[in-house]
Amino acid sequence: MMEQHQRANPGGSTVLSVESFDLSHYLDQQPGGWEVQANQLKRTAFSSRIRILRLPGLFVYQNVWGGTCVVQGQSPEGWLMLGGIVNPDKAPVSWCGASADRRHFACAAAGQEVDFWVKNDCSSIVVLLAPSLLNQTVGEAACDAITQS
Repeated sequence: MMEQHQRANPGGSTVLSVESFDLSHYLDQQPGGWEVQANQLKRTAFSSRIRILRLPGLFVYQNVWGGTCVVQGQSPEGWLMLGGIVNPDKAPVSWCGASADRRHFACAAAGQEVDFWVKNDCSSIVVLLAPSLLNQTVGEAACDAITQS
């Protein structure tokens, strides 16, 4: 079961809000095409929501996880990923073996192997950025140095 709302805005941006009660469906709603598998660690009802702002070459979205989960797989091909945790005191996150919080961001180059766990009610903000957009801003050499890491 899910509830979905979408709104198109002037300038080509779209805002989408999805509430989901199924972990597999929730993962399918993540922008950019994450290739991940997730396991919910407790046998409780799953209820999560995601709000997505989509612009050409950029996604900004907020995840509110409705269950404690372990996630493994690959970050989206064709996107650089940066993420921060809104409520680390309430719901800490382990990102590729290190803590992610308000000062230590999660990051991944396109198609990079990732593993993380999130606690129930974890709220995160994620930015997916097309390397071509970054290239326009910082130049090819700087973009290559970041995307090849």
